[in-house]
Amino acid sequence: MALHRPKVHYWNLVEAIYNWQAMDLYETAAVCVGEMGEAEKIRKFRPAPKISIIHATRGRPQLAWQKRWQWLSLAEKPLEIEWLFMVDHNDPIDYTPHQAIRCNPGGIVNAWNAGAKIAKGEIIVQMSDDWTPPRHWDALISNAIGATSEEKVLAVSDGLRADKLLCMAIMTQSRLKKQGHMFHPDYQESDGIYSDNEFTERAYAEQAVVEARHIQFKHENPMFTGGNPDEQLKNHNKPEYYQKGKAIYEKRKANNWV
Repeated sequence: MALHRPKVHYWNLVEAIYNWQAMDLYETAAVCVGEMGEAEKIRKFRPAPKISIIHATRGRPQLAWQKRWQWLSLAEKPLEIEWLFMVDHNDPIDYTPHQAIRCNPGGIVNAWNAGAKIAKGEIIVQMSDDWTPPRHWDALISNAIGATSEEKVLAVSDGLRADKLLCMAIMTQSRLKKQGHMFHPDYQESDGIYSDNEFTERAYAEQAVVEARHIQFKHENPMFTGGNPDEQLKNHNKPEYYQKGKAIYEKRKANNWV
């Protein structure tokens, strides 16, 4: 962090180490050894966040960290991104390096909602362990969504779906306040299944959607890529959750989402 960027451009120069990476690594190291004062100094150097990533994760600490590093490395302005790791209060894994926030009650929907509630960014983005963004994704999102003072939901592509389902929630703070949550808490009973159906339908019905399907975030779910699902994914895709989710969705829709 004390070194100046070389005046000569070497072929193997890692540009990012002279802006965000050194600061990020130092903050992480400080947290890991309990030097919270040093970590706080680094945080004060950062500008106000433009985008908040709400990353709900469980049981995959290394993958979750790798995804964060990948996303920040591909961002145009990584220092303007707030990354919130949200984990269950009873998850036995040590998430100290992640500076994770424990959620009680736990569960994926509760985690996303808890993270969205404390997010400081003008734009809120839902994140899981199996998404890969395009280069300069933050600029693409900001440019597409435009004025963040309005209630907006951004419709992007996952590279797979041909329907209108919004499989990644991207919204302004104004939209979040209107909804009161990222996903309705009732969908915790279905481990989030069908929560995106309600999110999508209401956003279109209320004309809050900004179409930006040219922006593609790859959904590298083993169900789509042919990989081997882990226990977390197997549990998430239990048939009973789809049944519960559909029942919750249909009941809430019949009651005008009340």
